[in-house]
This record gives sequence, structure tokens and C-alpha cells, in this order.
Amino acid sequence: QINSPVNYIFLVIFLAVILIYYFFDPSKSAWFPKCPLRELTGYECAGCGVQRSFHAILHLRFVEAFRYNALFVFSIFYFLFLIILSIINLSEARKRR
Repeated sequence: QINSPVNYIFLVIFLAVILIYYFFDPSKSAWFPKCPLRELTGYECAGCGVQRSFHAILHLRFVEAFRYNALFVFSIFYFLFLIILSIINLSEARKRR
């Protein structure tokens, strides 16, 4: 159900994560998790730069976000597109009732 308490809990957690990443820069703060592969080998994995990229996106610095992790930037826009499609499908299904 849409109005279940679990959904509200997820919403609060999601908003808290957004606020944390907005106000704290992962590249300057020591309490954000580091990539274990990069720490052990020095090589970046496919997920390296996601935290910095998310911080840059929240500050509307898309070119910088793309430089940190291009795949993450594309995936954000892809998931936003899927969410918009699902909202459209829900609204059309409600109109048919």
C-alpha cells in the first residue's frame, strides 16, 4: 500500500541521506566509507566516485558528477525516467476505474 508506515520510514531515510550528501563532501569527510578495492590495490572499481558524483549532482554540477562516475549519472536519469513512467501508468490505470 502507498500509505503504509514502512514507506514513510523509507522516505525519511532517503531524505536524511540526501541531506547528509548535500551538506558534507565525501571527498573531504573522513566518515564516508572508502572503496576497499581502491584501498587495497589502488585501482578504481566501477562504483568508485559514486559518492562524490552524488554530492556534485545535488549541487547541480553535472559535468563534475560525470567526471567522477559517468555510469552513475546515466543511471540516475534512467531511474528518474522509470519513476516518471510508473507514475504515468498508475494515473492512467486509476482513470480507467
